[in-house]
Amino acid sequence: MTTQEMKEYNHEEYIARNKKKSASGCRLPTIQELLSLVDYTKYSPASSENIASSSYWSSTTDARYTCNAWIVCFYNGNSYSFSKTDSLYVRCVRDTPDGLEWSKDAPTKMNWYEAMKYAESLNV
Repeated sequence: MTTQEMKEYNHEEYIARNKKKSASGCRLPTIQELLSLVDYTKYSPASSENIASSSYWSSTTDARYTCNAWIVCFYNGNSYSFSKTDSLYVRCVRDTPDGLEWSKDAPTKMNWYEAMKYAESLNV
């Protein structure tokens, strides 16, 4: 261990340090995380969040067809398996000590592979 790693922190310093550490680590949400944004009492958009009535990528690959990944359509709240080469919207997420923190929509639609790279390059 380095001297820096062994340093003790008071509560405020510890929280600030860990929030700073978690400032990176953005990723595409899992299908379960993305579905957690669906409000089944609403329609077009089917979300109480600030989400367009469009389809968004999840990080979850379809186990039957690995060339596909699961998406959520926020027009109706349903999930579908889509080709990873199609261009859809992206909303990234990161884990924080207080729960999930969601990014705003990506500036353009992108395929799943581009979306994965985009998420890794972000700091929400």
